[in-house]
Amino acid sequence: MNHYINIPEPAESQLPEATVKLPANWQDSPSNVVLPGYDGKTGTDDDLVAHTTKGEIKSLEIPGHEVFVDAAKRIETAAAAAEGKFPSPEEGQKIVGNATDKFGNPIRYSLVDSSKVRLMSDGPDRKAGTEWDIGMTVEKISAETINPDSWLAKRKAELKVVDPPAENGFRYTEFSGGQSKLEGASYFRFFALLALATAVLFIPYAIAYRYKTYMND
Repeated sequence: MNHYINIPEPAESQLPEATVKLPANWQDSPSNVVLPGYDGKTGTDDDLVAHTTKGEIKSLEIPGHEVFVDAAKRIETAAAAAEGKFPSPEEGQKIVGNATDKFGNPIRYSLVDSSKVRLMSDGPDRKAGTEWDIGMTVEKISAETINPDSWLAKRKAELKVVDPPAENGFRYTEFSGGQSKLEGASYFRFFALLALATAVLFIPYAIAYRYKTYMND
């Protein structure tokens, strides 16, 4: 199901090949692994950098991420001034202005939900809706989320899992691909239709194999 709903993440697919020539113990300490990106070659403008811990990607650095950080800071400032409420899509896009990514694509602002917004561009392939769309989410962190006494925080400490530091109650997360193909009304419509189709398909089965009670004399 996720295959049909979510766009693939190239960092996950490129990491194994990128680490083939690294020392056998490379997973023993945090590492920064350069990934070839869209053109399949490292050392070019579209490289991705995977920040890994124990061999797993914990965060990603996208090409030209500085412009996304700048836009994210402006959105954060606006949200902080509005008591934590993110700007509407129209207001947010005005704040982002004419900012473009490293490849000349405009950066689009969208609301994911009340606690998260997304800044995204078409990336190095200059096509929307592909795994090469790059961007950054800005997430508002609640007091409960960052409470050091919570079970989750204690469990992460036991496992030595370190999240990126949250500054001023907001967290920035960079991405390439990995976004949902269905959002908002389309997302709920999809699952509503899926549930309806399942119910319709189940009716003939229920009729054909309906439960019968037999009485013994």
